[in-house]
Parts: sequence; structure tokens; C-alpha cells
Amino acid sequence: MDDELRSALTAYLQHHKEALSKTEGLFESYCEYVLSGQSGIVEAFRVHHAMYGRYPTFEELFPPGGPVLLVR
Repeated sequence: MDDELRSALTAYLQHHKEALSKTEGLFESYCEYVLSGQSGIVEAFRVHHAMYGRYPTFEELFPPGGPVLLVR
């Protein structure tokens, strides 16, 4: 995993940290789930990068008051 992808995924996970940290071990489990590739998020980030030359931001994936962006 390259540094740019790692940074994008770290920023994505940081947005979930507060909510997931309320239950002991949940954030760590979620991180493992995402980074293992089972969630599809890593692949979605790679597809976005291939299409646009950059990784998506959390705000692009989850715009305030808007629908979730799905990369297919």
C-alpha cells in the first residue's frame, strides 16, 4: 500500500473514530476490517484514484446532507 493511499484511508478512518470509540475495541476491529479489503473501501479508493488521479476525501464520500458517493 502506497503512502498516499495510506494517508487517504487514515483520514477516512479518523472520521469514524469518535463514534466507533464509544464501544471498546470497535474502532480497532473496524480498522482491521477496512484494511483487510473485506469492506471494499480500499478498492473503491483505488478505483477513484484510477479515474481521477487522486484519492477521495471523506467529504466526497459522505457529503453533508447528501447521498453517499458510490464508486462502481
